[in-house]
Amino acid sequence: MCHGLAIIARRKGKSGWEIKADVGEHSHEALGADDHCIRLELLYPSEIRFDFRDQTSIDTLVKNGVISRSDSDIGRIPQLPEELMVNVWTHLAAHPELQKQYPVCHLEESNIHHGIFGDGSEFGHESKFGDGSKFGDGSEFGHESEFGNWSKFGNESKFGDESKFGNWSKFGNESKFGNWSKFGNWSEFGHESEFGDGSKFGDESKFGHESEFGNWSKFGNGSEFGNWSKFGNESKFGNGSKFGNWSEFGHESEFGNWSKFGHESEFGDESKFGDESKFGNGSKFGDWSKFGDESKFGDGSEFGHESKFGDGSEFGHESKFGDWSEFGDESKFGNESKFGDESKFGNGSEFGFKTGFGFNISFGANCKIQFELSGAFLPFRLNDKNEPEPIT
Repeated sequence: MCHGLAIIARRKGKSGWEIKADVGEHSHEALGADDHCIRLELLYPSEIRFDFRDQTSIDTLVKNGVISRSDSDIGRIPQLPEELMVNVWTHLAAHPELQKQYPVCHLEESNIHHGIFGDGSEFGHESKFGDGSKFGDGSEFGHESEFGNWSKFGNESKFGDESKFGNWSKFGNESKFGNWSKFGNWSEFGHESEFGDGSKFGDESKFGHESEFGNWSKFGNGSEFGNWSKFGNESKFGNGSKFGNWSEFGHESEFGNWSKFGHESEFGDESKFGDESKFGNGSKFGDWSKFGDESKFGDGSEFGHESKFGDGSEFGHESKFGDWSEFGDESKFGNESKFGDESKFGNGSEFGFKTGFGFNISFGANCKIQFELSGAFLPFRLNDKNEPEPIT
């Protein structure tokens, strides 16, 4: 005997359907010698009954909305209403014990307008889901899947390449996404999520701790990231992004205005930052970085060669700068800052105690340095030993 899954859809009234599912025993002669047979029974007014035991029949049913069976003399029957198919799959999803025995959620090119699916559901390529769909833990989706708004996904979900998600989507922990995925606005992601190359995110997305992103990712305005986030090369971020501590960024990253970064963030070469960015303590920047106006940096920041800073930038204590750095007007530096050779400072720059300068430094007009003896800001110039001294 072979155990099969019987799904019975019976017309209820003129427009409704009654769905029932059960596990029964069927003979090998009737359903074949498979160890696990999937049986779909549809009761039409004419009382015609159909059995399906292979994946091809189920795929055809979902894709075309028509029941067919090549090895039967019954042939094709009239098209099924979409409401019926939605109810069938939703009913199966509500019975995890049936899914474990009969993986009926292996659907290719399925088109489901709304559904609730249990743990471990698997869907093929080009599946489409409507608004408000809910998926359990460990669900897997093929390439080019499309999801509507307000979708909810459990932990450890896996998505193929070129997936598309609507607004207000929510994802559990340890989700994995393929390349070139697209996400709507206000998405929320759990901890330890992994994203492939070329992902695009809408505005105000929120990400948990230890998220990892591939190269060429694009993020909308107001995105928020947890601690220990890692980003690939050439990532682009919108205005008002917020990052946690210990974030790592690849080369050629671009950030909008009003970005906020936590402590000990690390940035690759050729990074670009907008105006009014704020950085925590111990941040490290690569070579050829560019910063907008009125940026603020915490203590112990380190910058590579040929960095460029806008007007009104503020730096904490013990900052270190590479050679050929350029600073805008009215920049402010904390105590014990160190600058490399051939640095250039704009007008009205102010320096704290024990500032160290390299060779061939260029200062604009009205620069001031705070001497340890006086404790006051005074105009200064470099002496023969390349040390600053007050102008008397």
